Amino acid sequence: GARRRAACRSGAEKVMSTPAPNGRGSASQAARQWLGSLRFRLWRRYYHCRATWNRRHPAAVGARDPVTAVITNYNRLRWPRAMADYLATCPGIRPLILDNASTYPPTLEWYRSCPHRVVRLCVNLGHMAPWLSGLAYTLGPRYIVTDPDLDLSAVPKDLLHVLAAELEANPHLRKVGLGLAIADLPDNESTRRVREWESNFWRFPTGTGFYDEAHIDTTFALYAGEREAISFYLARRSDYPYVARHLPW
Repeated sequence: GARRRAACRSGAEKVMSTPAPNGRGSASQAARQWLGSLRFRLWRRYYHCRATWNRRHPAAVGARDPVTAVITNYNRLRWPRAMADYLATCPGIRPLILDNASTYPPTLEWYRSCPHRVVRLCVNLGHMAPWLSGLAYTLGPRYIVTDPDLDLSAVPKDLLHVLAAELEANPHLRKVGLGLAIADLPDNESTRRVREWESNFWRFPTGTGFYDEAHIDTTFALYAGEREAISFYLARRSDYPYVARHLPW
């Protein structure tokens, strides 16, 4: 396991340091593209090795330790910064920024002085980066994953307690997350499509302050790490006031 992870890292680092082939004094575009693709594949392989190792050897986290909230980010600044700062004020939550190889200079500048933990990946693994990188398996039995584009300012700060109670009461669920506000969206063609789709997740109230059959991808949710065999999307979403706003809408 350790030798395999070291070999993957070594291979990726060699590709990173390999100069592009010269053709009459300058590297051809095709050669640069080929090396870029090879670099990406090797880093993906390294992260796959690490994820496999971490899954087989999950971290031991104390019951009293804060729950880590992973904000997966790529080239965004204002929204994830506000989310991290807000979550840091919520009891029992510790924010962490997982960066998907951002290149936006203001974002990189923020990372240099960010008061929260930042984990920077060498390639962009997309919205599933917490699992593809292996990070999720180091966070203990309960952790939060969220996209970086939510307004959480109206969500009560005891949100972890509310989500955790529902998750523990429903062992058939993979996760429990925040509802997303749609009632006050502006009226245009784009938001009408959003409202039509999202209304499906406001149909089945449970009587416990949640909605059933409210599937969640990587919007804000609390996960049960030991329930990986359960469908990734099987979830419940919370009712008001535990409702976030999806800012791109």
